[in-house]
Amino acid sequence: MMSAIDMTGFYLRLSFVVLLAGGCKGKPMEPAQNTREDSAVKAAKAVKANQPDAEKGQTSVAKETDLRPVIRPVDPFLVTPGKVGAFENGMNVNEVYSIAPPDGIKLVDLFSEGMFAPAFEIRLAANQKDPSLVVSVWSACSRFSVYGISVRDARYRTREGLGVGSTLGELRRYFKVDPPFEISETGDLSAITPGLTFALEYSDSPKDDTKVKSIWVYPDEEQIEKRWCPQTQTLLPGK
Repeated sequence: MMSAIDMTGFYLRLSFVVLLAGGCKGKPMEPAQNTREDSAVKAAKAVKANQPDAEKGQTSVAKETDLRPVIRPVDPFLVTPGKVGAFENGMNVNEVYSIAPPDGIKLVDLFSEGMFAPAFEIRLAANQKDPSLVVSVWSACSRFSVYGISVRDARYRTREGLGVGSTLGELRRYFKVDPPFEISETGDLSAITPGLTFALEYSDSPKDDTKVKSIWVYPDEEQIEKRWCPQTQTLLPGK
């Protein structure tokens, strides 16, 4: 039989063991909980940290896409200084053959100013009577190249909408062209603008309703020389 004192000591030791055991069980749980919380916080921070990188990557890809060259198709009926559609002053005759309609190109002699003057007549349809374009040819550095393009077809237009059939009044809206006009070899009046000469119907006193008969896309001799013979002086018409 245990005495009262022994019983008291036993219960005290038992209570201490229980308390100690309870404390030991509770303390390890806190670090585990903190570990889970720390992991969740770290994961959230990692996601947040990665978001700007992803956004930067998307922005970078978008910028790279924006920097890619945009290839636009050539307007086959656009007239600009030096060019008519895909035809361009200075291109060689092989290029002309490659882009002209197979059944719509014909080599002719314009016999300009009493001299041999080769040119290509370009027709867009096999049954077309008059040529749409007359492409003059000249030899530059032993290369036969395009040296001026005459536009005869009303479908060809400048960016301002000017072409065969336009009037002198319409030309004056965009260019300073006033009489007296030069008279061309064919007897037409020449309204000269940068890169283009508009051939007007002959009249002793041209008015706003005087019509455009054709457009001469005249060549830039210096540009042709730079293209084919930058280190050689070339004999071109008019030199």
